[in-house]
Parts: sequence; structure tokens; C-alpha cells
Amino acid sequence: MSNYHLRNKALSLKAKGLLSQILSLPEDWDYTLSGLCYINRESKDAIYSAVNELEEY
Repeated sequence: MSNYHLRNKALSLKAKGLLSQILSLPEDWDYTLSGLCYINRESKDAIYSAVNELEEY
């Protein structure tokens, strides 16, 4: 995994962590809000806001 996103000061820690986790998952994993909520203690709204932030950048 590249650490380029970890050095991006425009991204929140939440967005950096989520992207790091996504990059660590297998390609055939269930990349949905429900799937990400299942492996995290965050609500769908929290995951959704992090995903939106990542999409912006």
C-alpha cells in the first residue's frame, strides 16, 4: 500500500483510516456501506461521510 494518502493534510484521520482499510481488503470483498459498517464500529453516516470526503479528493 502506498502511503501517499497518509501524508495528505487535506484528508481527515477518519478518511485516511478508512482508505487504508479499504486498500488492505481483498478485491472480491463486499465494498458497500453495509460491508464497511460490519467490520467497523462506525455508523453508516460516519462511513458515508468518510467515503464522500475521499471522493472529493
